[in-house]
Amino acid sequence: MEQLSGLLLLDVVGLFVAYLFVVSLKLYPRMFRKYAAKRFQPDYAPRISMFVPCKGVDEFFETNIRTFMQQRYQNATLFFIVESQHDAAYPILRKYVKHARDAYVVVAGLSNFCGQKNYNLLQGIKASEEQDDVYVFLDALTCLTAQQMQELVQPLSDSTITAAVGFRWNLLRNKTLGERLHAFMIGLQWSAMNCVFTKAVWGGATAIRREDFEKMGVREYWLKTVVDDMTLLQMMFQQKRKTIFVPTCVKETYGTVTTVGGAVCWFKRQALYLKYYLRPLWISLLALLAYAAANILCLPLIVTYALLFPSKKIIAFAGAKTAFVLLLMLCCRLMKRPTNDQHSGWSWFLFSPLYLVLSAWAVMLGTFTRVMRWRGIAYHLTFDGTVKKVARTE
Repeated sequence: MEQLSGLLLLDVVGLFVAYLFVVSLKLYPRMFRKYAAKRFQPDYAPRISMFVPCKGVDEFFETNIRTFMQQRYQNATLFFIVESQHDAAYPILRKYVKHARDAYVVVAGLSNFCGQKNYNLLQGIKASEEQDDVYVFLDALTCLTAQQMQELVQPLSDSTITAAVGFRWNLLRNKTLGERLHAFMIGLQWSAMNCVFTKAVWGGATAIRREDFEKMGVREYWLKTVVDDMTLLQMMFQQKRKTIFVPTCVKETYGTVTTVGGAVCWFKRQALYLKYYLRPLWISLLALLAYAAANILCLPLIVTYALLFPSKKIIAFAGAKTAFVLLLMLCCRLMKRPTNDQHSGWSWFLFSPLYLVLSAWAVMLGTFTRVMRWRGIAYHLTFDGTVKKVARTE
């Protein structure tokens, strides 16, 4: 009985942690508007270098680039970066920047000692001549409006804030299970972005003062690591610097992952970034998801056992476990962003046990590997995340 009580106590602790994220998620936008945003200077207008690394094209790529070019960003210069002129993105980018005054295409070349994206960004910074006040790092799909760009950099008017961050939210298009799973995994990240108890950085929309970027030594660290945002966040923790999530700077995009296998591989890679650069957070994520998945997978067995061998204690335990899973499903539903994303709240709720099990599996897949694969490149890493070998498979 003591063992059963201990398991139920773990359930209570797990739910408490999960619902803390939900409460923070619901309160954060209001707290941001009421308290944080009032400290920022509305007329803050620094000179901005915007860096957009590009790799390959999909059906939305040209539309996104056109959107970037149509925006009237204040005091901003755009740098689109590709690794090679042979990249399919290159001719499209050249077409749009050909007659633009404040937009350029940078060919970075191949990296042999760090993540290709890191290298691309650093080559973009070099091309900018490192003279603007603020660096903004974006993904090709994060084509923020001019208003959102202004809101993203405004927090940097507060000298205590080092980086301001936006995020993405997936819209369903084909409504495949893989699309839904990927959107759910984005939702897990979304809940962390809105959490007031920790810091957050997302490479798809981050603004940082150039002066802070240089003082922190980001360039030197990026030159030996595989990812941009998690290493930057690691440095924020180590140097006790402050980041802030700007809830109005969220870009709704169609997801590019449509299969379950693709979503699992994507989340495995996200977890690997945590494993190498933010290991305490990775351990916490692994523990929470593994415990949730274990409860979900064991529940049918527990209920079946209670029906076959009924006793007051076993029935009470089965009832408590059922309540735990239902409350966990409700927690997942509450994490969903309220928007018209073609992903109904009921399907999010009903499929959340499957989503949690697959998310836990994705995290566990990376437990014993030191090789990270992305975009046709295999990065062999040391224990601390330093790149020791770059092997191109394409």
